[in-house]
Amino acid sequence: MRMTLQQIQYFIAVAECGSVGGASKRLFTAQSTISEALIELERECRIQAFIRSSRGMLLTREGEELLIELSEIQRKLDYVKEKYSNREQVHYSLSVVAQHHICGMDSFLSFAGLHRSASYVLGYKESSTPVVLRTMENGRADIGIIFFTEHNKKQFKRELETRNLQFFKLLTGQIHAYVSRTHPLAHKEEVSIAELVEYPKIDYDKRTSSNGEYTNIRTKMPVRQMITVTDRATAYSLMHDLHAFVVGTGLKTSMDQQQQIVMLPVVDGDIVEIGYILQSKLPISAAVEQFIDLLKTEISLED
Repeated sequence: MRMTLQQIQYFIAVAECGSVGGASKRLFTAQSTISEALIELERECRIQAFIRSSRGMLLTREGEELLIELSEIQRKLDYVKEKYSNREQVHYSLSVVAQHHICGMDSFLSFAGLHRSASYVLGYKESSTPVVLRTMENGRADIGIIFFTEHNKKQFKRELETRNLQFFKLLTGQIHAYVSRTHPLAHKEEVSIAELVEYPKIDYDKRTSSNGEYTNIRTKMPVRQMITVTDRATAYSLMHDLHAFVVGTGLKTSMDQQQQIVMLPVVDGDIVEIGYILQSKLPISAAVEQFIDLLKTEISLED
């Protein structure tokens, strides 16, 4: 089977953009060139990688598996290119993906500060649970920071095994509600689910995810008001303006302090495990090792 680097680049771009048109704009390449390359790639691999429709391109299961393999090839190629194009420079590369309202951002800022005078390429992305897992599985990040509830720990561990990911625990603790300092419950030392259900709950994860909701509080009570958001800035605004709350680990970041956010233990909520995930078969870089040390320091300061 013959496969070109150009085909790999086109395939990944279409998978990420969701359309040939989007990939064409990103790569400054004609749509017809990309379409022909994808058809040839599918023929060579003897699979249908995409479901084509008027709304765009959707990966099939075989296409998702191929994306994992090609993303790993592309990542290694990018690493080699960066390594040998900057031979005379000290170069650091680190990509972190994390759930919202968890540790990691302060460690990331510390890492960048330590290498202030060096040449580096750094990335930090906050997203939902399924996106964190998928990003790590596809090799698009070096380390993931995640938490899950005690009652679906086994399900979560099976999910990691399926994706060839390994979890390293940092901390076990009570689930917390994040509220603004002006929230009617902010003066309390702890809250119950019955008290929280009277206020809008903010959620980052899409309800259509097939992965299960690893970070939900376990409760038989229906959520009376739900608001779905994609970024922390919007969540902060809703906390201040609508007295909404977010469920999280209880770890406070410098951003939470700046926004005057209060963390309240949920007495009848779940116990959560907090930790980081790595790809099982890949060696750990010096940058990742240093970030892990900073992460452990950040966690210890919370104790």
